[in-house]
Amino acid sequence: MCGRTRLTFAEDELVQLYTRVARRERQAAAAAGGGGGVGGGGRGVDGGGENIQWFGRSSFRPSPNVAPTSSLPVLCRGNNDGSENDEASANNDLAIETMRWGIHTSSPKLPFLINARSETAAALASFSRSLALPSGRGVLAVEGYYEWMEASLGSKKKQPYFVHRTDGKPMLLAVLIERGGERGGAGDASPPPPPLARFVVLTRAPPKVLRWLHDRAPCILPTEEMAREWLSLPKSGGGAGAAGAAAAAATKVLSEAGAAVEEASSPNDGEEKGKLPLLSWHPVTPEMGKTSYQREDASRDIRKGGIASLFGKAAAASTAVKKETLPPPSPLAVAIKEENTTSPLRKHLLAHSGVKREHKNTDLLTLQGAASTKKKKTKTTTTTPAPKDQRSLDAFFSPKQEKKEKT
Repeated sequence: MCGRTRLTFAEDELVQLYTRVARRERQAAAAAGGGGGVGGGGRGVDGGGENIQWFGRSSFRPSPNVAPTSSLPVLCRGNNDGSENDEASANNDLAIETMRWGIHTSSPKLPFLINARSETAAALASFSRSLALPSGRGVLAVEGYYEWMEASLGSKKKQPYFVHRTDGKPMLLAVLIERGGERGGAGDASPPPPPLARFVVLTRAPPKVLRWLHDRAPCILPTEEMAREWLSLPKSGGGAGAAGAAAAAATKVLSEAGAAVEEASSPNDGEEKGKLPLLSWHPVTPEMGKTSYQREDASRDIRKGGIASLFGKAAAASTAVKKETLPPPSPLAVAIKEENTTSPLRKHLLAHSGVKREHKNTDLLTLQGAASTKKKKTKTTTTTPAPKDQRSLDAFFSPKQEKKEKT
């Protein structure tokens, strides 16, 4: 599930989006405790100030077909030096950090993970620490994600769909971050640390409207307020109990976000009949299943402008060609068509037809007759004399004439 996403936002758009989330968080912290709240200094508390920092900005490449192992910008909190210090990460401002999608594990069955189940993340050693640490939680803004519908009976091909927000706003996904050294497989005693932090996308059961497509969906944070709550959970403090409480609080936020997505995606009725659902989807070209397919139309709805429209365009072009190749109508046909008009063309035809017409509405059959008579006059009729030995047929009908010829 959620093995491909679309992220073609311009860098400035991402900075503005993430800055808005971080700035409002500082405003809320300053209103609650004063002194600038989380991060200290109160930078940007009044709604102004500079944009947040972006670490590893040069590693990001926008793509209409993002695949795992790609480097993507994540809004997070941390030291940005690869260390995991609870106190330091909790006191750091939010920043953008370019991270790799996917983490390596020591399991031979699942050596590489791109997703994590939100229902069981707190119980797994691989993700429980990231869930409890403020620096282990992040938000990824995308335009939407791709999902493949299970193949029907007798077919091995799966149809991909693109799921996105109906209002066109960025889709905010909850992610877990791994900042320590890269876990290697069996036999790797001391694997080298990765150059970039890594993350996995959290998943949950999909809303009812998408259960026909797949049994899992990414954890969507439907509002910026929920994204700030996910990022601003209190630090775990010390001990396993505090870490467990922080992980439970994070899981609760994800559960509330899932319920909000379910409610916003369900069909509206009653007073909210005119309200648009949160999520929309449409089929896309199967070609985007290749990671090399980086065309802009990777998420285009194939129902619009598909094969049917191509046939329609071809038919229209054929009709246009036929119209161009048709011979122009004859002057007489034009005159007949405009029999009740006094156009200049009709006057010209009448003037040169040899027929005097005193009334406008005279039957045009006279005009046709005049034209045919004129053609007959131009023909010359020649008669050839009959041979002398050929008797005229009149002799058979006039016996007197026959007797005269004998005498």
